[in-house]
Amino acid sequence: MIHGGPLLSFLFKRLILFTDLMYHDLEPGGISGKKKEQPSL
Repeated sequence: MIHGGPLLSFLFKRLILFTDLMYHDLEPGGISGKKKEQPSL
């Protein structure tokens, strides 16, 4: 799992982006609002 760290991180970021787009269509400001409050994520 350690060698897959960078790849898993990349895939996880893509999943977060995809999920954010999905939620933005369904509930504007849901996850996006949380990201604005917590830019560290």
